[in-house]
Amino acid sequence: MNKIALLTVPSFWSLVFTGMAILYIIIELLFRTLVKNGGSKTSHLVMVILIALLVGVHGLLHLGMESVYGFNPMMTLSGSNNIEL
Repeated sequence: MNKIALLTVPSFWSLVFTGMAILYIIIELLFRTLVKNGGSKTSHLVMVILIALLVGVHGLLHLGMESVYGFNPMMTLSGSNNIEL
């Protein structure tokens, strides 16, 4: 499977989505904590739980993508990943 065909795999897009969700939640958490200094302790706890869940799911998606499709983003970024099936 080449790199372009990898873009058609649904698990790749769920990996992208969870990565973006993690980034959004972390930015939102930092914004609330540092800039507004508001929000209840419950909302902060919910944000931390969401981050933990999304990081776990994101890690499992990485594991699945690497074992099934040979997708290793660290190797892809360095330019030495050969995705072949």
